[in-house]
Amino acid sequence: MPDRYTRWKRASYALSGIEHSLVLTVQWLGRLDIQHLKEDRRYLDLSVQARSTDVEMYRFSDHYTMSYLWVLEAYGVLRTIDRCVRSDRALLPPDIYLMIRSTEEVFAKLQLEPVRKGAASDACIFSPVLNRKFGVGWQVSPAVVLTRRELSDGFLDVLEYIQHYVTFHLKPPKFLKIE
Repeated sequence: MPDRYTRWKRASYALSGIEHSLVLTVQWLGRLDIQHLKEDRRYLDLSVQARSTDVEMYRFSDHYTMSYLWVLEAYGVLRTIDRCVRSDRALLPPDIYLMIRSTEEVFAKLQLEPVRKGAASDACIFSPVLNRKFGVGWQVSPAVVLTRRELSDGFLDVLEYIQHYVTFHLKPPKFLKIE
């Protein structure tokens, strides 16, 4: 199995047929994903006493903020793919499109739109958490916690499905006139 960054990089190239600008964005997200995974592990391996120092608290605050920004950018990529495929259904088959939509809906749970629209209730919680297994995350409801790692894994899976489809189902360019 290739390393995680290789997976991100390979999957990114499949997006060139959907929206060329996404290729570099996804490679950047992949590089940041690796950095976040390392920082999650480093922080979780610290003792409670070491975590409570000012330096570590500032460092964690930066890591948490950058993790949330990573999620927002990944969500933006999903929305762009969704918009492109909606306008040209021939880009991807319906089952992959549904996978994109489902993943986008999970990411959308971290958006603050319901709070802004007054749809949130007292039962709604949106707070940072630190999961011992997956690192930085957010409690989005009393029963639901989403971690950046789980979102990242799901996003990468969708990109790899797109990559697989593009690799094995792509029709040759018209100028080749292959029947």
